[in-house]
Parts: sequence; structure tokens; C-alpha cells
Amino acid sequence: MKKQSTQPKPARPRSRRKPATGAPNNVGATNIPVRVTAAQPDPLVGLSINPGSRDLIWPTEFELRELGPKWIRYLVVRRFQDFQTGQNSELDLLIGRYQDLGVNILVLINSETFDELPPQHDSPDWVNAAAGYISRVSDLAQKLAAFYRGKIHAIEIFNEPEGQGVTPEDYGRLLSACYTKIKGVSDVPVISGGICCGEKLDYLQRVVQAAPGAFDAVGWHVLGLGVGDYPFPNWKYGELRDSLTRARALAGKPLWITEFGADLHFPWPDNMTPEDAVAEYLRRGFEVIRAVGLDTVARAFWFTWKFPRGGWGIVDDAGNRRPAWYAFQKAARVPAPYEIALATFAPTTVDSGEMVNVSITVKNNSNETLPTQGPAPDFVYEEGETFYTRGFPDVKDAFRVGVDFDGRTGIDHPYRWGLGAPLAPGQTATITGSIRLKQTRAIKYWAGLVREQIAWLEDRAGAQTIAVNAFPANTPQIAQVKLTPTVVNSGDLLHVSITVTNNSDQPLATQGPDPGFVYEEGDTFYTRGFPDVNNAWRVGIDFTGRVGWDHPYRWGLGSPLAPGETRTITGAIRLRNTQFIDYWAGLVREQIAWLQDRKGVQRVTVRAPADALPQIIAVTFSPTTLRSGNLLQVSITVKNNSNGPLEAQGPGPGFVYEEGETFYTRGFPDEMYAYRVGVEFSNRTGIDHPYRWGLGEPLLPGRTVTVTGAIRLNTVQAITYWVGLVQEQIKWLQDREGSQFIIVDPR
Repeated sequence: MKKQSTQPKPARPRSRRKPATGAPNNVGATNIPVRVTAAQPDPLVGLSINPGSRDLIWPTEFELRELGPKWIRYLVVRRFQDFQTGQNSELDLLIGRYQDLGVNILVLINSETFDELPPQHDSPDWVNAAAGYISRVSDLAQKLAAFYRGKIHAIEIFNEPEGQGVTPEDYGRLLSACYTKIKGVSDVPVISGGICCGEKLDYLQRVVQAAPGAFDAVGWHVLGLGVGDYPFPNWKYGELRDSLTRARALAGKPLWITEFGADLHFPWPDNMTPEDAVAEYLRRGFEVIRAVGLDTVARAFWFTWKFPRGGWGIVDDAGNRRPAWYAFQKAARVPAPYEIALATFAPTTVDSGEMVNVSITVKNNSNETLPTQGPAPDFVYEEGETFYTRGFPDVKDAFRVGVDFDGRTGIDHPYRWGLGAPLAPGQTATITGSIRLKQTRAIKYWAGLVREQIAWLEDRAGAQTIAVNAFPANTPQIAQVKLTPTVVNSGDLLHVSITVTNNSDQPLATQGPDPGFVYEEGDTFYTRGFPDVNNAWRVGIDFTGRVGWDHPYRWGLGSPLAPGETRTITGAIRLRNTQFIDYWAGLVREQIAWLQDRKGVQRVTVRAPADALPQIIAVTFSPTTLRSGNLLQVSITVKNNSNGPLEAQGPGPGFVYEEGETFYTRGFPDEMYAYRVGVEFSNRTGIDHPYRWGLGEPLLPGRTVTVTGAIRLNTVQAITYWVGLVQEQIKWLQDREGSQFIIVDPR
């Protein structure tokens, strides 16, 4: 959902006109206004502004006002710093630019502030807080706090100190000195340095022990932590809620997430653009952060506004807004008591007579239970109908969702659905329904949330243009396709529902299998004993990457379909292979023609058991006899049987090692969590599996990759080589695969 504002657009109260059908308008009030409430910035939410030229990475006053964060985080750098007075000329410009917006400023002091890296652990600069490095840093922190008293609102001492080679104990001494001096001149909150990336709990614990009471809140960075199972289970550096809960327990004080974000270049589901996936990550992440409460996370800063030539940022290099901009804008507001969290329409192109599926997610942020009324979710409207003509007039105070569209005449939001059941405080409900569209045109549809006879609480959510194409008259057609659920565990059923309408003047003959039939993945209508019968009508399911018979899963209509009759055919497929795959439906007149195809395309994720692991499925070494100085070619095929993507690192496939080299000597040290294949050999000394190769790119669940490489062998000998699969710095998942005796002859 992309919206420029999370608040309803101001609108004049709209007169409620009678539907053209003459259905009674039995509403006591004549106006249902859109409720206009002031959008209040949420003190929880901030924006971390990346270091760099202000002309490149600062939002304008207008842009920041429209975006609406309550906090910004900014790094002060040496170039503009007066070390005698504490004044920073660029910080002055920042304060001046945004002074009318009411934003609070978190000032970050880091190595860039001094234009020098922290000293080594054993340096005397760390020993005496009254002299050396600790003294220089803490003196400036004190001067900044004094000079900008009342103008800045928090100070963070260092960014990811663990990544700068600073031990927790050395950092604790630095933090203690800064805290003491800052509190001597100001009551501004002191935030400990943000520790990356949501997993270094041991470092945090040692900082807390080294500097007890020397901070008002704990800085914590969460970059690349999964939000539940999104975007994948076991993604990158852990799970967000778990990280926050554990860090808060160790810290003893609330967390300030001074960097929270995700890179476009991270692995994302391949049915989403990276831009949309990051926006969804932001939305889900802030939901979790709010849910854990202000005592766990007091502030959260999204990283970042702009990151030139990089994959971070809510705007691109040209300043164009990415989907994450709109998601952040919504997150930056105090949630409305009742809100539409997500609204989607699919498909966006249909043939006349087909259905558009509507999905609207409503969240109750209030303390009251929301009453509702009919029609229930999944109700189907015909184009031109209204909730009045279908017998569901508005009941005062009931909550419903509604769909409106450009050029509509008559009653507004004519397609309305109830919530299914009263919605309790804090609960979320997803309301689904369908509209059968017939007029050939392309117009925009959107969703709203109404408290009937009181006010529209939100409108124009999920605005989407739907194109309706002409369909030949008197031709049977698929009206609707549903494939559910879209995420299944291996061994579970994918349920199929295909609605067919006979627009012809002849009954449609059919054959088996009857509706309700269950296929096993890999079956076909032939292998299950239902070969095609000439002139019989059936529906079928096909999928990407299919080999063999097209639409292998087919169902008959149950009995002849009479002219003008509509019928829903159901069935199921038991899926076992872990993968992401598109399925769709078609309508066939057997041995004559496919009347329709690729209807209701749906990406389905098949998840492996939680303990499923990637594995090597093929290994070759060639040649097995070679002359000294020649290359031993290696080929290793890996399949990802797990539920998450496998992170990659270098060297990439095709890399050539010289005998005696290692991944270390060639500049590819092990990166935690990355997956590589490695070649080991008998009587090896030094680092194990010295010849290692990455997968080339993240390997998505269910996918297979063949990694190739070579080793130039010089030593004349006969020796056994084999391969393994490693998650670096975690464990070897497999070893001694493809063992092969190799003979190296003299030249």
C-alpha cells in the first residue's frame, strides 16, 4: 500500500444519495463525513541521517515536515567542530534548518568527530581517564552538552564500538568518563554506543558490567534481523523480538535502537521487488517495536534518509521516494485508534466477468471492542450492486470496510464488508471479499474504514488501477481462482477453488476426477487414471518450471454445467518440495482448446521442516590423474532444503587456487553466517578446508546451485580430496563428501 499520508484526506461532508435501484436510504443523518484528525508525531520514531555532504544527505525542511519523524540522529564531524568551545557549525545549520519542526536531535559522537580511530587495546590512552584518548573524547562530550544545552536532546557515545576494535572494558571506561562530565553540565540523556547487529549480547553484557549506571539508555542496532518469519525464517542475524527482549534484560534500562533498517541488496522473496520488501520490513518491524513497549524500546531510528550509491535509504540518489518512505511516514505517526494496516486488490487485470479479490487488514488500536455487521468476509458482489441492494443497510455505530472507485455515482463505497466478528482491543483482522467486474475499462479502486452513520475513519487506502478487458460473449469462463494457503509446510495441502460460469447456450459436458479430488505433487490426471475425454470441460492447475503434461492437476465440473450456471470446483494438491513457485488455473475443452489460462497466478511458498538443512547433492573432481602444474577441476552441487536463504561470500564460483594457498591468504576470510563449500585433503596441515568457494549469490529455499572452481596442483603425489559445506563461524554441515583419490604425475 502506497499512500502519501496515513490520515484521511480532508473532504466536505458528502450527501448520501439513494441508489439508482430505489433501495431506501434509512439513515437518520444525511452526512457521513471523513473524520479529520491531526497527525501526531510518535515520540518513539526517529530517522538516522547518514554521514556525508549535507547537500546530498540532508532532507529539506519541507521533506522532513512531510515525513514527520519526532527525532533525528546526526553525527558531528571534526571539520566543523570547535574543540575549545564545543560549538559545531554544521550542527548549528541542522538546528536552524529544522527548528520550526519541533524535532528532537540525538547527537552522535564517534571516531569521525576526531578524525582518528580509537587506539589499540593495550595503548596507555585507555588506562587513565584524566589523560589521553578518554580525556579528549569526554572533554568534547562535556563541551557539546554545555554549548547546546536545551538545543539537543540526547547524546550517543560512539557508533558500533565493537566494530572499531574497542574492547567492552575500554569502551566502558570511555562511557563512564563521558557520562560523568556530561551530567556535570547538563541533564541531557546519555545513550551508550549502538552495538551491531542485534546479536552481540556478550559485548553488551560486558559494557554494562564495565560501566554500571553510566548511561540513561542502551544503544542497539538491528540491521538484518528477521521479523518473525519475514522475509524468511532464520534470516541473517536472528529474530527482532528475541533480540530486543534479550538485550533489554541484559541492559537493565530501555533500548534506543539508533539504527534499524535493511538493504535493498539483502535477499528478499522473489515475488516482491526489493523496494516493496524493505517497506514491508519497515512496517512489520515497527509493529514489533511498538508491541514490546516503551520500557523495552524507548526510541527507534530508521537507517537512513539517503545512502548515495547504496541500497539503504527511503529515497534514492535522485531524491525519489521509495515505498519505504511511505511506510516510514505512517510509522512516524501515533497510530490512529482504528486503522487500515494494509489494503490490496488482485489481480490488477481481469477479463469481463471475472472477480477482483479484495483484502483489507484492520487494526484496533483503541481500548474499545469494535461492533460490526454484515455482510461477512468473503461475500461476493456483482458490479453495480451495493450493500443496500444486497440487504445489508448500514447499522449505526457498526464498523465496516468499503471499496469505492473513480467515477462512481450513487452511494459511496457501495461494496462493504463487516469484520466477521467484534474486533477486540489490540486485535487485527483481515477482511476478504470479491467483486465481479463486467464493464470494460481501467479505473482506480480504493478501500476505506467506516463507523456507520458516524464517520469515515480512513479512506483511499491501497489505491489501485484495475483494468477490465473484453471477453468473447457466449463463452464459458473462469470467474475466480483461489489458491490457499500461500505458505504451506512440506506435506500439507494447497487448496484449489476455481469458479466457472457457463455464458454459452449449451450445457458443458465434463468428466472426472470430481471436485474434491486430492493429487499428490508429481501426479498427473493420466497417472491417476483420468485421461482426457474429447469435448469434456475441466479446470486445470499449472506451474512454473513444469515438465511433462501441461496442467497436470485437472478436475471435472462434477456434472454438466447448465447455461447461465456458475459453479465452484474445489480440489487440493499435497506439496512436498520446498520452493517458491507460481501456480495458476486454466479452463480446457479437452482435445479441443484451452479457453483460458494463467488465471489467478499465485506465488506459493512450501516450507521445509524446521530442522531441514542445506546439503551437498553432487561432487566431481576431474581429472583424477593429471600432470604437475595442471588444474584439478572441482564441481559441487548444493541444494537449499532449509526455509531461509543461504548467505554468500567470496570467492565466487570459478575462482582458481594455487596449491598451498588458502582462502585467508587470498583475501577471503570467513564471514559469520555465510555459506561456502570447501575442499579438504589427507595429511593437510594448517587451516582446514583451505580451498573454499562461495555460492555466488544468496541461495533461496528449494533452489540448487553448482559451484565450480579449480586448484593448480604442483606436488607429485597420490592423495585423497573431499568436500564439505560450512556455515562460517557456526559449524560444518557436511564433510567427507565425494571423496576421490587424485594422482599427480611429474611433468
